[in-house]
Amino acid sequence: VLRTLSRVTRSILIEALGVPMALDLKGLTDAEATAVRDAWRDAAVTSRASAAEPATMRVREPEDAAEFAEVMERLSQRVTVEAITARRADLWMLHAAGLALPDGRVLVLVGPSGRGKTTASRALGATLGYVSDETVAIDRDGRVWPYRKPLSIIETPGRPKAQRAPSSLGMAPLPRAPLRLAGIVLLDRRADAGDSPVVEAIDLGDALEELVAQSSFLPTLDRPLRTMAAHVTAVGGVHRVRYREAATLVAIVDRLVREPGAVVRGGTEGSGVAGSSRSDEVAWYRGEVLDEVALDDPDRIALLQVDEAGEG
Repeated sequence: VLRTLSRVTRSILIEALGVPMALDLKGLTDAEATAVRDAWRDAAVTSRASAAEPATMRVREPEDAAEFAEVMERLSQRVTVEAITARRADLWMLHAAGLALPDGRVLVLVGPSGRGKTTASRALGATLGYVSDETVAIDRDGRVWPYRKPLSIIETPGRPKAQRAPSSLGMAPLPRAPLRLAGIVLLDRRADAGDSPVVEAIDLGDALEELVAQSSFLPTLDRPLRTMAAHVTAVGGVHRVRYREAATLVAIVDRLVREPGAVVRGGTEGSGVAGSSRSDEVAWYRGEVLDEVALDDPDRIALLQVDEAGEG
């Protein structure tokens, strides 16, 4: 009976950033298929919120001879790429961790790999709902789309990261309330930081370079800089938190979130400067600007240009 059931249920339906995907378990042993289901159980759904047909992703291709731990680590990366590519034109997607308060307000912890997002997620996730430790996606009205992927954890140095379901690590489920962006924090984990976290308000102009660097497919958004500025304004600005131990972040959550306001984008449609020209004889050029945003204190302007590779 068990063998018959395992042959029949050789797929698992998940959602990542609202994108439905069917993970094809064909070619896996029963133990491997069970491990996939267990790791992805918090992203699994019984029905699709989206009308789109789910893309099918085979967990292991027939010619793939890699050990199963490596296959599992790659699967997490593949699902992430599939999801952010599908939502590239309609969501602001930050390389960040997201934790939800009981009323649906979401705190977003931004930082590159190695900055401590997963560790912070585990520390805060005991009491706050786990949204993601990889990508936090925000629509134009401030709604947050969850991505409850497994956490990638180094359990044995030099080996592929283990993939652990959030609930298996004691992390809380999502609240029933709608998820809304309520706080943006740049993580600054330092070994020489004090015992208590230090919270610093950051001007958008000073935070913009890091926010842009940690955003996926930013040039595909309509008015990307003004979209980012509108979200930052709606949550009362950006904070930087300097800390040593992730457990100390629990005590300052209330300082980092607020009741979000309306998301209002300024300016008009289209790019700010059309056409491009370059002079090799002088140290200036005029290039096409995808978007611009005025910044206060000090008075300045940020411009977003796109290079030949399509990067902003």
